[in-house]
Amino acid sequence: MTARFLATVAGFLACTASLQTQVGGNAGFGQNGGRAKAEQSEHSLRVLAKDDQPPSPTSTFLEASVLMNVKADEFS
Repeated sequence: MTARFLATVAGFLACTASLQTQVGGNAGFGQNGGRAKAEQSEHSLRVLAKDDQPPSPTSTFLEASVLMNVKADEFS
């Protein structure tokens, strides 16, 4: 019975550090203006400036992230 109790206490103590960091991150995000700054940053990534808009009403832009698997020319 004592070994099970000690194992349970040790388990709770091991989780304490990760729980404190999660609470700290949540508190930082919830500070005054924290959420608004994050939302503004995301919004600015998705709004097109006048110069970035398509040249005609029927055209569109396509953005793609591509990963290419190319053999190396040399190794350093």
